[in-house]
Amino acid sequence: MLVLVGVVVLSLSHVGQAVPGEGLVRVGGLSTMGENGKGFQAYFVDRNCKEFKFSGWNNWEMIEAAAGVASALPDEKQKNVRAGKNLVRFIFDSAEDAHLTVGRFFGHGHNEKKIVLQPELGEYNQKALDAFDWVLAEAGARGLKLIMSFADNWKVGDSRKTYAEKFGGKEPMDFFTDPDIKQMYKDHIDFLVNHENSLNGVKYKDDPTIFAWNLMNEPRCDCDLSQENEFCDKSCASIVQAWIEEISNHLKTVDPNHMAVVGEEGFYSLTPWRTWVNPDAFFSGGAPWAQLAGQDFISNHNLPTIDYLSVHTWPDNWGLPELWFQSVWVREHNNDAWWLQTKPFVVEEFGKIVVEDDDTDRKSIRDPFIRDLYKLFHQLRGGNGAMKGVAFWEFDAATHKKPGVYGIRPTHSTWEDIIVPQSKVVKDEVKREPLRDHCVPGKRRSFDAHFIGEEVYYITSGPHLQARWEGKDIGEPLKGVKSIKECIDACEAEKEDCVQFRYNKNIDDGTCVLKSRGANDYKWSPEGWQTYWRREASTKCKAKGCKLCQKGRNGVCILCEGKAKLYQGRNEIPVCKEK
Repeated sequence: MLVLVGVVVLSLSHVGQAVPGEGLVRVGGLSTMGENGKGFQAYFVDRNCKEFKFSGWNNWEMIEAAAGVASALPDEKQKNVRAGKNLVRFIFDSAEDAHLTVGRFFGHGHNEKKIVLQPELGEYNQKALDAFDWVLAEAGARGLKLIMSFADNWKVGDSRKTYAEKFGGKEPMDFFTDPDIKQMYKDHIDFLVNHENSLNGVKYKDDPTIFAWNLMNEPRCDCDLSQENEFCDKSCASIVQAWIEEISNHLKTVDPNHMAVVGEEGFYSLTPWRTWVNPDAFFSGGAPWAQLAGQDFISNHNLPTIDYLSVHTWPDNWGLPELWFQSVWVREHNNDAWWLQTKPFVVEEFGKIVVEDDDTDRKSIRDPFIRDLYKLFHQLRGGNGAMKGVAFWEFDAATHKKPGVYGIRPTHSTWEDIIVPQSKVVKDEVKREPLRDHCVPGKRRSFDAHFIGEEVYYITSGPHLQARWEGKDIGEPLKGVKSIKECIDACEAEKEDCVQFRYNKNIDDGTCVLKSRGANDYKWSPEGWQTYWRREASTKCKAKGCKLCQKGRNGVCILCEGKAKLYQGRNEIPVCKEK
């Protein structure tokens, strides 16, 4: 089915279908860890309480393609080439055919000779914005999710150097520390998340097409030990860590709906017992460039404002083009995610160089690396595994010329023999699995749920999410409250008046504030407040095998009897089934 939006035709192939990844995707289960027992690992979950794992791809020039920038695209006069929006449609068509569900691209320009989003401070390129709108609208119409970065660390256009040198008149490293430059970056974030899509009227901060925001593509310091004037200092890690904390907190304040992730390679520095994993550690007597690059995988991700852990893996670029290193790199970062126990883990970029445009070389050189990465994904995503997504670098759609050294096309063996079948396995696996426990569906996003009795349960949007508007307090704040359960008991004791409460474990050994009224919407709380809403339930449920169902939502089942589990039924209605 097609629908005409303005003068742009968007595909709506998934309308009316309940597919994994419906609505806003979030990290689920963090509010009910105590009820889930030992070995708990967080996961991605959609608005229907369906766990979301993904096989995805990178394609960095989506804005350039949609804008029809000639230097970024094939020449339309040539035979059998695609350009402009047709090229983007081809990319999305191919992704859907290959069972890829998440794409990652630069939410900005990278080359001033092609197109940039912010050519001058505070001035935005309308052509680039229109292209951005179109990419988001087209992906959303197809049910695809997108990860996007706010700027690039490496290139000239819309980059760290742009803010520091062009806009700020300073050195590139001042980007991380100068208050004025940091404010410029925050202003850009504010503009983008509040930008209203010209095709569907949805502000970016409300768009469920966006899976997550990268704070930047590979933020790190200018450390190249072969260059005399580069910045290589141990203090760099603390500088970048402070920047990540400040910028991620700002992003969550202006866009609490979407997940935030750093977007880094994943080196270690502030955690010295982990620096042996760095690529520079495997060279006898080699310079510690990775340790001095300014990243620390554990510290950078162990923040309430960062929703999941991600790495990029580049064995060729780091001088270790061996399968064993790729395996060590991925497994050790997965182990760190497991150790933190509260966040999913994603390999956001992975690839392998092939110089010659020859399928024999691709099969012998690249395919073993891609196959091994998917094997790792299979091993590390099952059960309570931390690894929940992968995205290869890169989908090369410029068919008018020789593919780039990392370029993968639908005609390549890598695509046909590995990516397509492995992505189908992931997608089918997600479809078969039951809905997550301790979760209640919502219109935009799901809620973590505490089932505490036959007539009532409590829901929450997640840690650090507080009701945007609250009514009057019921009595004085309760202090020394050690657990959510104590707050729930206090609210139940006042159940004639208590409709919600907010809790902060870090204030006065745990503080609970009971409320008589309040909104269902939420905002980010830097102080750590989390709101819980009281909901009435019923044991007289229409659905077969249902133990507890909602009131006021057509009796939707939220808890099954015995060992039965909830599964996605028709029209998104959960049903109870035995495994």
